[in-house]
Amino acid sequence: MKIVAWRSSSRRSSSLVKTVNRRFVARTLLIVAFLEAVLVTAYWTAAGANTGWTKNRVEVILLDEVTGLDGRTWENRFVPGVELLAASLLSGVVLITLAITIRKPKTTY
Repeated sequence: MKIVAWRSSSRRSSSLVKTVNRRFVARTLLIVAFLEAVLVTAYWTAAGANTGWTKNRVEVILLDEVTGLDGRTWENRFVPGVELLAASLLSGVVLITLAITIRKPKTTY
């Protein structure tokens, strides 16, 4: 008789653990999605808020002191573009969608 009682109590604790784990995973996914969106948007803004494509070289115009003419050179610098921002926000939406679907357990009657 004690073994049956132990088994039934273990089933209840197992379902409780699954519920707690679902909530923990869902909340963690929401936090990660929010942090990703905020941090990538802040980085994109701080790096210049480039609305074009990502660049790894930037054209720099230098003024020649002797002749007064403009000279163009290229500087190796990473400038994140709008596609980096869009990709990170899209992955944040995917994480939020996963968190919403995980959070609601299926009810059986």
